Amino acid sequence: MRLLRSKQADIKARNPHLPASIIADHLQDETEGYTRFCVERNSWDKAVSAFYYWIAKHGVPKGNSDEENFANFASGRRLAFFTDFDLYTHAGYPIVDHIVPYEDLNSGLSNVTDLIGLPNLNINQVKLNSEKRPKTGRDLTRFYGSDFDNPASRRVREVFAREIEFFGYTPPTV
Repeated sequence: MRLLRSKQADIKARNPHLPASIIADHLQDETEGYTRFCVERNSWDKAVSAFYYWIAKHGVPKGNSDEENFANFASGRRLAFFTDFDLYTHAGYPIVDHIVPYEDLNSGLSNVTDLIGLPNLNINQVKLNSEKRPKTGRDLTRFYGSDFDNPASRRVREVFAREIEFFGYTPPTV
């Protein structure tokens, strides 16, 4: 970010998530030959994860269940903030070299690190933000029902339509 702002002070970006197009447009010389990759996650799981991240930062109304608060979160405009498709694509096509599926994170990152000559990373030992989402938050049927046909699930389909189509995501099997 500092390098980017030193080159062009009027750049606005969601820190620390810069679109690949910003890097390509403004830091092409500095990143020539770099391998660009990102991680993408099944949209229904990503929405629940985003919900827990959001409430850890901003809180929720007291007295409501997580399911009620998630339904409110999903129906509101905040959910759209968590779609990253425009960060790693241009005109619907990837502009990064690799997209690692979150569901296969260790293997995907291992492939990338092998490709660029870095030692393998074991991220199982890293628990970034994992304390924000309780174990009970892993059961997606709590939020979407067993058939994944409720307003929250339909809203996920709407907000993450491009990711769902591009990656062929489906609701996780119960």
